[in-house]
Amino acid sequence: MAQLQTFPKDVEIVGTLADAQRQLGNAVPSLLAEVLAREIKQQLFGVTPSGPLKLAVKTASRPPPPPETVQPVPHRYLPLRGSYDAHPGTGKGYRAITRNSSIKTAA
Repeated sequence: MAQLQTFPKDVEIVGTLADAQRQLGNAVPSLLAEVLAREIKQQLFGVTPSGPLKLAVKTASRPPPPPETVQPVPHRYLPLRGSYDAHPGTGKGYRAITRNSSIKTAA
C-alpha cells in the first residue's frame, strides 16, 4: 500500500495493520506533494527545480501482459438481465430511508 502512495522505501508505518491501512488510505501520495512543492518553488521563488523527481515511479522492465479476451456471460446470470432504476447514490439505496428516518437533517 505504501508503494501505491509513492512513499519512499525507508518509511516505517507504525501501529497495527488496521492503523497502517487507515494512515496509508488517508495519506496524500508523496509524489503529488513533491510535484506541488516543485511548482510552488518555481512560481513563488522563481527557482526552477533541477533533476528528476526523487519519488517518481519506476517503469516496469517488461511490457504489461496482453489484455484478456472478453468471455460470454455465464448462462446462470442471463435471467438477471432487465431494466432497473439507476442507483440513487450512497446512503440512499433500498431501505436507507427507513434506517435513516430517525436522523434529523437541518433545513
